[in-house]
Amino acid sequence: MLDGVRNNLLRGWPLIIIISVCALPFVFLGTGSLGTVFGSNYGSVNGEQVEEIDIQVAQNRVIQNYRNIFGDDFDFGILPQDQQAQAINNEIIRQKVLLAEVRSLGLINKEEINSAKKEIIRNQDFYVDGNFDEGRFEAFVNANGFTKDAFIEMLTRIEATNKYTQSITSNFTTDEEVKDFIKLIEKTVDVTFIKVSYEDILNSVSSSLEEQNDYYLNNKDSFLSDEKRSLKFFKLSNIDFIDSINIPEDYYEQAYEAYVQEVNNSKQKRISHIMIDKINYDDESKALLAINAINEKLINGDNFEELAKEYSEDLLTKDSGGDLDYFSPDLFPAEFANEVDNLSLNQISSVINLETSIHILKVTEIYQDELLSFDEKRLALEEDLIEAESLAILNEEYFKILDLIDSNSNFIDIQDQYNSEIFNIEPVSYANFSNTDLLAYKDDIFSAGNQINVISNDEELIVYFIDEIYEPTELTFTDVQEEVNNILNNEKALGIRENILLDLESLGKENFIEFSEKHNYLSVENFVNVKSNASILPREVVNELFVKELNSTSLIATANDYYYITIDEIELPSDEIVAELLEEYKSLSLDQVNNKIFAIINDELYSNLRNDLRIGVN
Repeated sequence: MLDGVRNNLLRGWPLIIIISVCALPFVFLGTGSLGTVFGSNYGSVNGEQVEEIDIQVAQNRVIQNYRNIFGDDFDFGILPQDQQAQAINNEIIRQKVLLAEVRSLGLINKEEINSAKKEIIRNQDFYVDGNFDEGRFEAFVNANGFTKDAFIEMLTRIEATNKYTQSITSNFTTDEEVKDFIKLIEKTVDVTFIKVSYEDILNSVSSSLEEQNDYYLNNKDSFLSDEKRSLKFFKLSNIDFIDSINIPEDYYEQAYEAYVQEVNNSKQKRISHIMIDKINYDDESKALLAINAINEKLINGDNFEELAKEYSEDLLTKDSGGDLDYFSPDLFPAEFANEVDNLSLNQISSVINLETSIHILKVTEIYQDELLSFDEKRLALEEDLIEAESLAILNEEYFKILDLIDSNSNFIDIQDQYNSEIFNIEPVSYANFSNTDLLAYKDDIFSAGNQINVISNDEELIVYFIDEIYEPTELTFTDVQEEVNNILNNEKALGIRENILLDLESLGKENFIEFSEKHNYLSVENFVNVKSNASILPREVVNELFVKELNSTSLIATANDYYYITIDEIELPSDEIVAELLEEYKSLSLDQVNNKIFAIINDELYSNLRNDLRIGVN
């Protein structure tokens, strides 16, 4: 099994980079609404079920791999659907092959789950007032299509697979494997091609005034002005209601008392530990002898951090002196909580005997928000109350205005109740609408009728009324002449290009020059020793070159142009060149190798695995 995994890794598995938990849904799942139905069965690989979430994860990894190769602007959507689907299939296969091996080795376990939870706890985006807020975390993962447990399970799988991948890829290539890779990367082709440039064709055509006028007369209904709208609006903010707020006499004392309680609850303790793993000893008594010997050294004044580096059997923390970050009851055993609660800064716990391990703890840091005096806090408490009360009043006014609208009050009557300034917007089209107060709502403005509307954005209310709607009118020929000319010229250019492409289908290489000389917008070129990473031709063209046979011809489309290509020569590097390049390629970082290999993956590499998987991703 391991050989098969190594083979697949060499042929394109990218290293998984664990990003902060907050970023995970957006990186791996996209920024849109997932609408995920967990449990949907799309097949299995090596006994691992494939679900809709796996397809989302695979799709985003594939997109990132393409962007690593072709640049951040690469649009995955330009690839044919069958090519997109196959790339996602391959990525799911890679994920699940590794995950099955990780499970079989027992690498998804309680320790990995706790490690994933620590990643979550460390993420500052889930903190409120300096403390991890479980409600904030739960709201976040729910909004992105997860339950808490599902999110933790996904992160656990990713971290465990990442550690496994790193462990088997530190030195996993043989010289023969590297040589095969060099032959693929260093292969060159010689090509001759005709470039059909759409821009050159377009520049060669023109349309007469008569043609333009005829087109306009036959298509007048297509040339209309934009609809325009004029409107009035006024604004209300919470500041408008500050003067109406009365502060209760006992408010300051009660608010300060609550603040003191909040500060007292903000205390966090950072801890380190020295761990003895019982699995490393014949029986528990020997493990206890080991931890007690360390404890004796601590009692005699030895440095905790140095002892952790020397004796701790927690491989993840020993190099950092046993650092476990800030303590959280959700992440650590209850026995830890009992000890930590009673420890002051730099104090060391007694020996803590758990089911599978034994620990000694030390509090290395205590963090607590600064407690301000009553006088120092008074102004802030007053500002908090005024803001909260004024926003509450603003919210009440929102519903009051809705009632006035429902009772058919007109715009001026509503505005008179607040004596607010009226702003006017002159007739403007959707495309030219630029008012900063209402720009975010222009879709609503241009879809509504002449009714009054009120908008609430939490800090402000905007009441607007559409004065008049100016319907589209026919534009004159003078207004649209340039547009008409562009339409006609593009139609002609497309027609010319289609005829050229039809002629190219039966054209032999020996006739390239003669054919191109008949058209001043065609050019014949010859490139030699083109490599797979060449930038002298569009990427779509280069990719196609390296899957074609000698003397074959093909018509390749790019964004705007076509290339009619014939393969003149295919040359593999000599054994001498391969030998010269061997050390250079062996020294490539794994990321570089994976990215290069990903660019040349072909379907045959995974034909056996694909037979075990049926995934509907189209």
